[in-house]
Amino acid sequence: MFFNRQCAGCGVPARLLCRSCRYSVENGYGPIVVSSLVDAKSEQVKAAFSYEDPVDKMILAAKNGGRRDVLRFLAGWLPLDSCAQYEVVGWVPASSKRKRERGYDQGRDLARHVANRLGIRHRKLLKRKPGESQAGLGRDERLKGPHFQIYGQPPSRVLLVDDVITTGASLGRARSVLRSAGVLVVDAVVVAAAN
Repeated sequence: MFFNRQCAGCGVPARLLCRSCRYSVENGYGPIVVSSLVDAKSEQVKAAFSYEDPVDKMILAAKNGGRRDVLRFLAGWLPLDSCAQYEVVGWVPASSKRKRERGYDQGRDLARHVANRLGIRHRKLLKRKPGESQAGLGRDERLKGPHFQIYGQPPSRVLLVDDVITTGASLGRARSVLRSAGVLVVDAVVVAAAN
């Protein structure tokens, strides 16, 4: 049987994931609660997985390999609070450079799929100010940025999504900007938490 795709986890012929990688994903599901320490304020974030094989390779396939189908699959695993009454799902925007390179913003795709699960809308809430991408930076450099500004008038209850949390700087700054704009609830979920 011929497949026109490879497994996003290991590269063998498969439409999305091979049996072995699917088994690893299903058995590696958290959810994990992590705390990010940004500006001396500890914030909790729920992650579906640890950033390890095969989830790390799946995220990289989505970000750098154009595998947007992976984002839909991973969005289905995000740990959502079914009792929460969010008005909108937002995302931590990628840098303009990364969006140009990829042709899309993976955070927006995640937000769209999560919004569909919740039966609400997704919306751009933040604009990333020009600056260096977080990818490849060390911990100290990551903690300094990125910087965001509000895009439009945000609602009062927001669910923010992202693909990976490392230091928590991006989510922390995004939450801070939204709260400064009057958002009362800014919960956050991510696909994976890096150690």
